[in-house]
Formats: sequence, C-alpha cells, structure tokens
Amino acid sequence: MSIGEEFKKLSTCAVNSFKKFHPDINLHYVDETNIDSFECYKNCDSDLKNHVGIFRFNIAAEIMETHGYDKFIMLGGDTITCAVLDDFLDDN
Repeated sequence: MSIGEEFKKLSTCAVNSFKKFHPDINLHYVDETNIDSFECYKNCDSDLKNHVGIFRFNIAAEIMETHGYDKFIMLGGDTITCAVLDDFLDDN
C-alpha cells in the first residue's frame, strides 16, 4: 500500500523488485486511486482510515478473504525484494 505522492517512486521500486523475483504471484497494489474500492474503506471510521499503518491490515484481510488466499505478503512502499522468498513460500 502506498498512499501519498511522496511514496510513488519508492513504491514503484518495491513493486518492480517483487515482480522480478515473483512474476507468478498475484500482486495487489493499493494507493489513493483504488483504496476507496475496498469495502473496509467504505465502512470504516475516518479516524482509523488516517492510521494507514494499522488500516492496511484491514485491506490485507479483505484481499485474503476475497481471493481465498492462505498466505499473504504485505510489503510497504519502501520494501525492496532482493531474492526469492523461499522460506515463506515453501513453509506451511
């Protein structure tokens, strides 16, 4: 999730580095252009929406439920993936 113009360049690097090592994994990029499409955003108190660090867990939970995922990797806009995440992917 990347909210705010100041994070665009960082989040682009985060997305590109993750895709480089995990092209076969679904990636859900959330920013101000699509955040209002989430039910948890529509039905949430504005005080919670303003706490992006906490609120992003609501969005992650909605994505997991909507898509039936068993695992979910939530990266911040400043996270750079430098290798395949085998430990996470291979361990149930």
